[in-house]
Amino acid sequence: MKSHSAKAKGTRLEKRFAKMLVDSGLDLYAQRMPLSGAIAGLKQDIYTKLPFAFECKNQETWSPYQWYLQAAANNNIGSRKIPVVIMSRNNIGDYVFLEAQDFINVIYHAMNGGLDDK
Repeated sequence: MKSHSAKAKGTRLEKRFAKMLVDSGLDLYAQRMPLSGAIAGLKQDIYTKLPFAFECKNQETWSPYQWYLQAAANNNIGSRKIPVVIMSRNNIGDYVFLEAQDFINVIYHAMNGGLDDK
């Protein structure tokens, strides 16, 4: 696969996931971060008001823990956003990878009045 088509796969996932956030009503303004990863202070792949720092990977070989570390490292200093990896590859669905305690916290807050997005 040529590098430009690999980049296009990643861009498609970023756009698709941002659209999922918009279509769900969770963030009507979620969008793919222009030049994702290239601007200091704006390293996450999806621009959103939600309390998550999304790292999107559309690759045939998965390394979710390494990508999680990348999402955590790209989180802005002082940000309380939860690092989350969105993963996909050809001919399968999209999947989410996050730390177990963060998953428990999300479920807890969802059941008890929601997360605040400070």
